[in-house]
Amino acid sequence: MYDCQSDSYADFTVAQQTTTTTTQALRRPEPLAGDVRVRALPGHEAVLTELAISAERQGYLAERRGARLTLFAVTLADVLAFNRAFATRATFSAEFRLAAPVAFHG
Repeated sequence: MYDCQSDSYADFTVAQQTTTTTTQALRRPEPLAGDVRVRALPGHEAVLTELAISAERQGYLAERRGARLTLFAVTLADVLAFNRAFATRATFSAEFRLAAPVAFHG
């Protein structure tokens, strides 16, 4: 990871849990997911309604405020599919983070 304030670089890894139960060990990992903000391109405001309907059909919560739409806890795979389907009429912005703690090495 690059830190522009100190002009330095540090590697990072996902920290391992110290105690793991059998249930935790056998559980499928959570998919990478995050909130997605979508803004319609000029003249394409109807795309937000189409996208909200599509997302809600897949079980996602969608909230519209004016010319912006937020989709909550969307998996990375689904965001990429939404982007592929609607990118000619909207811009997508998202941040994805792993649930596991991260240990930095530098």
